[in-house]
Amino acid sequence: MGDFGACMKALEDRGFKSLVLELIVKKTPLLGVCVGMQMLFEYSEESEGHIGLGVLPGTVRKIRDARRLPQMQWNTLELHEEPGELYAGIDGKPWVYFVHSYAVTSSEFATAFCDYGENFVASVQFANVFGTQYHPEKSSKIGLSILTNFVAIAEDGKL
Repeated sequence: MGDFGACMKALEDRGFKSLVLELIVKKTPLLGVCVGMQMLFEYSEESEGHIGLGVLPGTVRKIRDARRLPQMQWNTLELHEEPGELYAGIDGKPWVYFVHSYAVTSSEFATAFCDYGENFVASVQFANVFGTQYHPEKSSKIGLSILTNFVAIAEDGKL
């Protein structure tokens, strides 16, 4: 698990924050995974005093009604009616792997949700920017399909 504040500080200290924002403006496909997705938002309760990239409006909050934190388990996704290219060829309620204690509870850019005591945003898409609260690299065949879809999006360049 990552820490929002430590990750934002590392991005800033190494001069990558401005580079990431520049690449987003240039329409380079970007996939933020777990805390990487959280960093796309404006703020996080996890690290007061640290601001996010601000690509998406909203605040990352501690999951409030969870049985246990962190959520470190497989869980199902509830895909948006039109979940976008990241979920091409994926139907139903796919199982993916989560490791987190903080999440965004609503976003106009949500493409999937998950329920862990409360509903939270499991993935987002805004133009060329994608984010998954879950770990596709740890999510077996479904995760491989999602990563394959992202590679196809990046190769296609039609965002």
